[in-house]
Amino acid sequence: KNIKSKEICQQYITIGKVVKFEFTKGSTCVNYVTFTAKKTVGKTTAIVEELKEKSILTPNGPEGEVYKYINIWIGKDSFANSKNIENATVGFKVSKDWVKKNNININSLVLQHFSDKKWNPLPTKKIGEDDKYICFEAETPSFSPFAITAEKNKVVIEEKEGENKCSAVASQEEKGGADEKSNTSQENDNRIISKIAT
Repeated sequence: KNIKSKEICQQYITIGKVVKFEFTKGSTCVNYVTFTAKKTVGKTTAIVEELKEKSILTPNGPEGEVYKYINIWIGKDSFANSKNIENATVGFKVSKDWVKKNNININSLVLQHFSDKKWNPLPTKKIGEDDKYICFEAETPSFSPFAITAEKNKVVIEEKEGENKCSAVASQEEKGGADEKSNTSQENDNRIISKIAT
């Protein structure tokens, strides 16, 4: 019931070869999955599930704004672990509309992996974009529940605060300038009075 959409791809896995599962239908936010095989297992199925909410396999959600919750399953049982694969990556895309509507800091976008009973941010980098999506690639030690997350952009708030501070400083400087003028006028008055007295 929690699966919003899914896509399946099959590839032949041979020891020492780089395997790439490409999800070309665009049913989910995942574009591809790659890894180097450490054993031969033959024809294998990869399944990507885009979820409506967090996976039932995770007791809590990750920190940050969540773009998508996804599951990636490779083969049967627990095949996709460090004993059988290495150099695994996940290629995924994020909607520019979502980024804009939620005031997202693009540099904070990251793929998080649920393992060891907690969410772990993975090394994630931007690799391209088109009119609708920004594409990323993340390195992962294995495959299990994932979440794409980000932080809201705080630049707008900081700029407003900065403007207020600048205004306050300007006002203080203007006030200081007025005080200096006042002091100068007082000194001139004192000189005139001194001349009249003599």
